[in-house]
Amino acid sequence: LKAYVKKEFKTLFRTPQFFLNCIVQTFVMPIMLFFVLFVQDGNLKWITGYIDNPKSAGLAIGVGLCASLFLMGSNVIATTSFSRDGSSWFVNRYLPVKASDIFFAKAITAWLINVIILAVFGITMAVVAGISPVFMLLWFLLSANGLLLINLIGTRWDAQTADIHWDTEQKLFKSRYTTLWNFLANIFIALVIVAGVSLLYFFLQVGLWVMFIVLFVMFTIVNYIFIKILKLGAERILSNIE
Repeated sequence: LKAYVKKEFKTLFRTPQFFLNCIVQTFVMPIMLFFVLFVQDGNLKWITGYIDNPKSAGLAIGVGLCASLFLMGSNVIATTSFSRDGSSWFVNRYLPVKASDIFFAKAITAWLINVIILAVFGITMAVVAGISPVFMLLWFLLSANGLLLINLIGTRWDAQTADIHWDTEQKLFKSRYTTLWNFLANIFIALVIVAGVSLLYFFLQVGLWVMFIVLFVMFTIVNYIFIKILKLGAERILSNIE
């Protein structure tokens, strides 16, 4: 599994089109959208005000989770996991590697890129905006857990709709609608989380730690079930790619 993850990283960083469309876009777009949507009058004081207030910190971490899933959910790395291989995909069928290892190596690669972005962004916000390091750590753990589910869904979606018959890398990215459908699915998931956060905060009036624990446990359970399902069906899922 580790060797296959390394192979995926090498392919992403060594192929110019993959590097631009996957790595650079995944890094730049969430940060740009964050500043466009959340920065007011050139600063983040309104955000730090919510976070520093114990009464609204629970809501803040719930909204922070929704924001990270919305901004980073449409991960092109996940939604082109199998399509990127092109005609060389068929080589995988002759390698002594389990189908589940191939699937999860691709999902983990996309997820690790997201985790790196989360870490860089979290450290930057703690240092530059003066946001509590404890809050940013909780946000990081919660968002990483949520994005694992998003990347598993994106990878599964590409396995279902993989287009491995392309001539150039440009055609691969121009003719793909999987990323759009995955983005719409992410919006739906974010709306479900918004409903859950609203229930916990406005009706049950939970604080930061209870909100974190409930959301973290919820995502952990969903991820565990989804991973079990994917492991059992990996052979069948990958056999449909042709």
